[in-house]
Amino acid sequence: MPEFAVRVFEANFAEDRDIADPDVIATILTAMGLDPHPVLEKAATPEIKLELKRHTEEALALGIFGAPTFVVRRGEASATHPVADDVEELFWGDDRLEDAIDWVVAVNAAAAGTTAS
Repeated sequence: MPEFAVRVFEANFAEDRDIADPDVIATILTAMGLDPHPVLEKAATPEIKLELKRHTEEALALGIFGAPTFVVRRGEASATHPVADDVEELFWGDDRLEDAIDWVVAVNAAAAGTTAS
C-alpha cells in the first residue's frame, strides 16, 4: 500500500497529526475509499502486535533510533548491481530521503565502474 504509506508520512511529518490515533488512520483510509474497520481491527490483534515487536527489535539491532529512518542496502548481485558486498548505510530524518537515493546511486555506480549522474 504505497499510497497509504505516503499519506501516513504526510499526516505525521507535513500535517503534524498523531498517527498513533486510530481516528487519524481511519480518516486516511476513508479518504482512500477503504473501510477502516477491518484494518484497525487487524492492527489490534496479538499477531500484528508481535510482528511490530519483532520489527522494533530488528530496528534497534540496526541502530535505528527514530522515524523516519531509511536503511539503504545493496547486498545481492544482479545485472544492475554486479557486486554482492552487503554495502549498507542508515539515513535518519524526513529530509534525508534524497540523500539515501543519492547514496545508493553512487554506490551502485562505483560498483559497476561508472559515475553517478
